[in-house]
Amino acid sequence: MTYNAVALTQAGAHNDGGLTRRVEIWYLVAPATGLNNVIVTVNLPGGTGVLGAVVGAATFTGADQTIPIRSFLSADAPAISATAEALLR
Repeated sequence: MTYNAVALTQAGAHNDGGLTRRVEIWYLVAPATGLNNVIVTVNLPGGTGVLGAVVGAATFTGADQTIPIRSFLSADAPAISATAEALLR
C-alpha cells in the first residue's frame, strides 16, 4: 500500500474465526499534502479466484506526528453459516 509512491506502515491486521474476512489498518506519518493517489495491491492466495475488497482512505489534520495512532485491537463476532449469511442479505 502506498500514498504518493511512499509505503504505508501496517498498524495491524486480523482474520475472523472462519478465515473468510480480514481487516487491516495502515498509516503514514506526515504525508505530503495535495491530491495524491493511494494504491492498494491485493495478492490472492493461490493466484486465482474471486475476492471482494473494500478500501477507504481518511485524512486527519492536527494529529500527533510522533504517535498518530494507538495500538491495534480486534475482536470476532460469533460465526454464522453461509446459509444464514445469505438469508441476511
